[in-house]
Amino acid sequence: MNAENILKQLNAKEELRIAVFNTKGGVGKTPLSISLAIDLNAHYYSNEYSTAMEGLKGDFIDSDNILNLQLKKRCVFDFGGFCDKIGVLLEICDLVIIPTTKDINSLIKCIESMRAVQKFNPNILTVATRVKKDEQQKILDEIGDFLKTPFSVLNESTIFDTLIKENKSILQLSNSIFYWKKIREQYCDFLSQILDNCK
Repeated sequence: MNAENILKQLNAKEELRIAVFNTKGGVGKTPLSISLAIDLNAHYYSNEYSTAMEGLKGDFIDSDNILNLQLKKRCVFDFGGFCDKIGVLLEICDLVIIPTTKDINSLIKCIESMRAVQKFNPNILTVATRVKKDEQQKILDEIGDFLKTPFSVLNESTIFDTLIKENKSILQLSNSIFYWKKIREQYCDFLSQILDNCK
């Protein structure tokens, strides 16, 4: 299925709430969240202030004031930190995405994040980011079996830095630049998994 058909189905949902969460920084939470918010025409919320929010339709979430939020029906949460402060929001999400890299510290934090999230929401999708092209199958074989959740891979790419600078999604950027074709294919597979897990 191509990206347009996947997005058509995801965007047909009146309500769609997705959290991108990990207790570890530097695993790609913010670029993934921004790209998803743009492609899903969703409001962007983050509990970590970032200059990446400028130019997006988004809001900073004060973890101590969560119960007073007037949430949009369609939103993407970019969450770092600990689950206990954001648990009430994780509960209402259709899906929680946990990005990781392949290094051992990231994988340990990924597992810790999964265990913490499962108390609030069992619907989890894991995605390995910053994967080198020649390591993709190895990552799928080793980490996918190890984590035992639906699993996606996104190669290491300059597109992640570019999308933050330009406030554009992976689909928007990869549409016109040939050398981002592979990351576009992977992102489409990722969107397809989101669709499968949000039914």
